[in-house]
Amino acid sequence: MNLSIAQHRLLMFAIVAAAVAILFVPVEQFVQQRHQISTVATSLARLRTQDAKLSAESKRLSDPNELALLARQRLGLVRPGERAYFIEPTTAPKHVVAAGHEVHHATWFGRAWHWLTSHIRGRS
Repeated sequence: MNLSIAQHRLLMFAIVAAAVAILFVPVEQFVQQRHQISTVATSLARLRTQDAKLSAESKRLSDPNELALLARQRLGLVRPGERAYFIEPTTAPKHVVAAGHEVHHATWFGRAWHWLTSHIRGRS
């Protein structure tokens, strides 16, 4: 086998290229798998945290006193013999008309402004 220098270099280049191609595929797969492992580990940690929270909530909700409290607060249920009273919220008047002038008493600023203007008008 008598190869010229050019043929020898071409053969070496082909061998190196083949070796790189053969080794590159497993290395690329290895890098992808490491990334997948990292993603799955992060997801697992998040799910374990969520599982711990749900387990604590499940334990809390298995307590009969907690269930009774939630039934009263959220559903408005009462025990036999008890009466439930619901007070509907009302809105405070936004302004009061006094002597033909609107006076805003809803906020501290409105009350202060009314006091100031009534004193200025009283002195003028």
